[in-house]
Amino acid sequence: MHVEYYVKTKVDLGIITELGEEAYERFLTKAAIEISRSTSPKQVYGLGRDDVREIVHDILSDISQRKWICPQRERMFSYLNNAGEPIYVFARYKKDATNIARSAMNVSPRYWGSFKTLRKAVEVNESGKVVLDNGEERDIESPINFVNLYGHGRNYDE
Repeated sequence: MHVEYYVKTKVDLGIITELGEEAYERFLTKAAIEISRSTSPKQVYGLGRDDVREIVHDILSDISQRKWICPQRERMFSYLNNAGEPIYVFARYKKDATNIARSAMNVSPRYWGSFKTLRKAVEVNESGKVVLDNGEERDIESPINFVNLYGHGRNYDE
């Protein structure tokens, strides 16, 4: 979750795609060092710098793809953060979504919010808004509004 948040907030995907192989490798090393300083993956998970570099690369590859979001295939929930922005969580059950959102609140204040507003998403309409089970519509503003986008959604080209 920390690595995904780092990629969403600190990385300009437009610039990354234009980097040469050597510059990209230097970027991955720098990102792994920065992430390791803030999260201590070696002590917590036993992950070395190369492992973190690989995770950063995998997340960059996944998030840089345009995706279709289909709540009918992958259950998704939404709640409002303290600024009134919608936050989206992929989870099988509402309880799981609550647990993931609680974990995300440790990653960034952006994800702080009220679970009273947690609702199940039922579809994404033609205008690109998420329709919730109570009929409310919420905008999808950017990937930063997704807590756990990595590994979810279908690539646009599929």
